[in-house]
Amino acid sequence: MDVIQRISDAVVILDEVDNYFKSIPVKQSENDMTISDIYHYIENNQISTKGSYRLIKELKEHLLIRRILKEDQEILRTFVSLKSKLNLPENRQMLLSEINKTRKRLDAPYNYRIYESEESLRERIEH
Repeated sequence: MDVIQRISDAVVILDEVDNYFKSIPVKQSENDMTISDIYHYIENNQISTKGSYRLIKELKEHLLIRRILKEDQEILRTFVSLKSKLNLPENRQMLLSEINKTRKRLDAPYNYRIYESEESLRERIEH
């Protein structure tokens, strides 16, 4: 085993994770501005059926990006707060366990706040 190379690889990976974590707010801001542009376009323009479909498709793409960024930020926040646990081998599993708990919480189904359920919203849209 080339120990120096393995340590170098680990440092590169940790640097990439840290840099990605630092870049998320800028990416979120740009994506949120794009979503806002789409909302304002919808608000201020007449849109054909075909245009509506394209706008919803575009909006969905940016909402999915937004969700990924928010989830990544939450997972990385957990990681960064516990990164010092990497020093001791017995703590590394605990770090992974906490990250998995965060992932599980983020994967929980959405609870509708205004509409009773996804089905009630679907009925309203499709009828």
